[in-house]
Amino acid sequence: MSEQTEYVYVARYTHKHGMDVHVFRTEESANQLADEIAKDYWTYHFPNTPIPTEGAAEAYFNFLGEQGEEWFEVERVEVLP
Repeated sequence: MSEQTEYVYVARYTHKHGMDVHVFRTEESANQLADEIAKDYWTYHFPNTPIPTEGAAEAYFNFLGEQGEEWFEVERVEVLP
């Protein structure tokens, strides 16, 4: 009997207080976390800039990553037996 390989998506949010790690069944769910973080902290980092309706997470983490402050990454990982 052939077993199907299963994968999960590990999301790592690195910030000045450490790293938060979350595991999701889908890549979409993992990326939704990035959207939520960007929306929650946007006004703290960009008080005079409205949150974009699209691409907020990408804009947020690109800028803060370049500043060396925050990063977000998603890695697909095989579930071992």
